[in-house]
Amino acid sequence: MKSVDLLEKISLFKLRSKFFYNDFLKHIGLTTIEFKMIDYIFRCKDKNIRVTASLLAETYNVSIAAIMHKLESLETKKFVVKQVSESDKRIKYYDISDSAFEICEKVHQNYMQRMDDFLDFLGEEAEHLEIILDRCLMYMEENND
Repeated sequence: MKSVDLLEKISLFKLRSKFFYNDFLKHIGLTTIEFKMIDYIFRCKDKNIRVTASLLAETYNVSIAAIMHKLESLETKKFVVKQVSESDKRIKYYDISDSAFEICEKVHQNYMQRMDDFLDFLGEEAEHLEIILDRCLMYMEENND
């Protein structure tokens, strides 16, 4: 198999897997990047990491101004709550609202169900997929420039 063929298949797989989420996100009024930001804050919450605009900007490799624009949008939509630091009033932390938490939970549950269905569909081939993915990760770690 040529590299180009494999990349086309991977791109098609990624594209098809996004359809559910794009429709779901449109229905609730979120863009993909807004959901990714909410999901990132959701995941940081589990690790007791307090999220700032600069952390989000670094994570997504965009300017703080671009992040602030999205955070303001998310605050307006009541998906994000801003908290001012007690020790330094210049520092603002961002947390997700209860409604955003419910959305993340719903998306993650749906994702896990879809993954379970996919693995059931693969049957015994799922073990081969795991081996291939492990080898891919090992290659990426060894060749990380």
